[in-house]
Amino acid sequence: MTGTAVYKQGWSLDDVQWSAFDPAKASPRMVAAIKAAALVELNAPDYVSYLKRVFKDAGAETLSAIEQWGCEESQHGRALGRWAEMADPSYKVEEAFARFRAGYKPEHFDGPEGQSIRGSRRGEQQVEDARGILQAWEDGAGSGVVTYNGRMIENLHVEQAERALALAAAIKELQAA
Repeated sequence: MTGTAVYKQGWSLDDVQWSAFDPAKASPRMVAAIKAAALVELNAPDYVSYLKRVFKDAGAETLSAIEQWGCEESQHGRALGRWAEMADPSYKVEEAFARFRAGYKPEHFDGPEGQSIRGSRRGEQQVEDARGILQAWEDGAGSGVVTYNGRMIENLHVEQAERALALAAAIKELQAA
């Protein structure tokens, strides 16, 4: 892609300068990572259902924000999928997603109402905020300061978010053992 930002609030796939994409610049490792990220982002409806069960009593504003987040994540998945198809013409994102869905259905997606896999709604929110902070930072492309949910985010917050996600991953690993 080009060195210019493509993101603006309310962007669509038509806003992306796909003609500037150069598949020769996409390393095999990057293509593999983008393919994986596309599948996770496309799976947002399952995450939305799960989070809405966990936060069912949090109020209409929270539930609406979860829905909006899911729409944005799905859009990211479509954009990443298109990028992957351009980088690897043999790749078909819809076929890959169908295989992914057939083989990936964590138990917590169908778990009990209002129950969090992280032990609490607060734990869920901390992990989701950490992910949001890192996404905002990435979207800011090294600008030094970005905003997330009305908060100013800088390097310290990014480091805290990375630690929070590492801790959540370690806890999940221990629980699985």
